[in-house]
Amino acid sequence: MRTTIGRRITGVSLVTALIVAGVAAATAAANPAMAITGSGSHPVWVVQPTPNPNVQRPHPYMTDVSCASANACMAVGTYFNSNMFAERWSGTAWQVQSPSNPIGGAGPSLLGVSCSAASACMAVGNYNTTHATVGLAERWNGSAWAMQPTPSPAGFPDSSFNNVSCTSATLCTAVGAFSTGGQAYFTLAEQWNGSTWAIQPTPNPPGSSQSQLLDVSCTSSTACSAVGYYYNASNHGVTLAEQWNGSTWAIQPTPNPAGATYSSLGGLSCTSATACTAVGYSFDASGDVTLAERWNGSTWAIQPTPNPGGSAGLGDVSCISATECTALASYTDAGTGQGVMAAAQWNGSTWAIQPTPNPGGRATLRGVSCISGPKCTAVGSQSSVGTGQMTLAERYS
Repeated sequence: MRTTIGRRITGVSLVTALIVAGVAAATAAANPAMAITGSGSHPVWVVQPTPNPNVQRPHPYMTDVSCASANACMAVGTYFNSNMFAERWSGTAWQVQSPSNPIGGAGPSLLGVSCSAASACMAVGNYNTTHATVGLAERWNGSAWAMQPTPSPAGFPDSSFNNVSCTSATLCTAVGAFSTGGQAYFTLAEQWNGSTWAIQPTPNPPGSSQSQLLDVSCTSSTACSAVGYYYNASNHGVTLAEQWNGSTWAIQPTPNPAGATYSSLGGLSCTSATACTAVGYSFDASGDVTLAERWNGSTWAIQPTPNPGGSAGLGDVSCISATECTALASYTDAGTGQGVMAAAQWNGSTWAIQPTPNPGGRATLRGVSCISGPKCTAVGSQSSVGTGQMTLAERYS
């Protein structure tokens, strides 16, 4: 489950490109036809107390979360000066954990996590060496975190993972991008078989100048989908989807909104090989607008999505069935010009915005994980003038 919205990226390094989050500050027209639900005296989302890393000036933010059950969630993140941390939900409280730091590496960041059980989680991201940025993978076995070696494509020094999906303790797929160290970057996928990571060849769209995969969701060893974006021959950003059938990755055609000059899919959740939901945003003459697409086993199709205020986008998404998904949303309040975070819920026929509580100051939700119930956990950060940036978790049930 991807934690950030896939952004337009120009003139920045691979590391910056993979960490950039948020929605561009442009103006989009409101969509009054879409409902806003959950308002009133009985909010469905509530803030959970979360600890912060016990270091000076931590400024932490959580990037992703994965729940194996209602009493077992794992969140990962980064704090001041690019140091990583994890937090574990036991059903009653969140507790900070310290994953192992790469020997000789600097600036480690965890961007995605997937738990197949309470005692089996995989977290991925990147860290810096003297000469390059390389992919990072860490595994939680129920008692401790341990770093795992990950290969980089031959001849390409820079690589990074954006997210990971595990169907068991011995089968995980991570996706991201690699680069020659310049501005161009291309799709990357690697698979964990319980003992080692191995690169899986991934195609890049013909005529593309650069591309990357932002999220991945697997339902079995022979069924994974990944989404992201690429720049086409006209230098327009367009949506990208690829599917793993157990032996090869293949590009799937994906639609783009009419009139859009940039579109990206940054979050993905599949409940079967024939039911996936991807979310993100697109940019047209009116600004940034929300985007959701649905895979039915044969084609991807755009779904109508709400745009409750100004510039808007959808981030991470988590589905518990073909007719029940929750995505994270952000938009600009047309009256105040301030950013607003929210959730968006799919009921099988329409998307509707759900308000989420803001504990004060600026707040952002980056990752969400839902289990049957539905019970959803979302994580991110909050900040204010008096307290600075702190971790944030919210719960829906």
